[in-house]
Amino acid sequence: MKLESVPLTKLELDVINELRTDYAGLSVGLLESVDELFCRTRILLAIVVDNSSAELYTGQLALMGIIFRTYELLRGGIQQISQGNKHVWGACLRGLIETFGAAALVTENPDHLLNLIQGSGIGSGKLRNAAYKRLQALKDDIKRLDKIVHPGSTSLLLGLQVGNEAQRLAVFTVPPLPLSTDELEEAIETLATICRLIHEEVQALLEAQPEVIKRGGLLYKLCGGETH
Repeated sequence: MKLESVPLTKLELDVINELRTDYAGLSVGLLESVDELFCRTRILLAIVVDNSSAELYTGQLALMGIIFRTYELLRGGIQQISQGNKHVWGACLRGLIETFGAAALVTENPDHLLNLIQGSGIGSGKLRNAAYKRLQALKDDIKRLDKIVHPGSTSLLLGLQVGNEAQRLAVFTVPPLPLSTDELEEAIETLATICRLIHEEVQALLEAQPEVIKRGGLLYKLCGGETH
């Protein structure tokens, strides 16, 4: 399936049009990369689905879940950070990093596909460590994100804007103030980078072991789906 043959869905167009409307200074390259990531993620999902016709196996369903989760966290993260919502953006980015860890684990050992959706699953610590093993810098990123997502001082004071420290003057803004164009571009590119890493892991697994799709037992018969 060629990238240019995949149209954007209404939900994807809404996200991109909102970026264009609210941040006219965003680079064309960034908007095009968001467009491409939406389409590539859906193409990757279609490849995993099509590999076994209408049958859904355990390993296949886990891989589909990794890709779908990547898509939703990317879309949600971009949509929320464009509205200045750092809490949800942080949760989405942290979720993407753990998803990257899941993809890295199954690339190393496809048996982990079954572990991901059976029993109690795989703990967040193991997923994060797998991500760190691929990219050590993510460890510092997770520490910063934990401070945003966990209800500690950093997270609870995100709405506070200090106007004059000497006079102890500040405002608490609801909803949050919009990000600058540079801040928004950096936030979106961070999401995009992790998304690309997940794509690479999944593609490497499918190329090296295409039979992984049928790992585990047959779970369901696929009866169709919808794109919005």
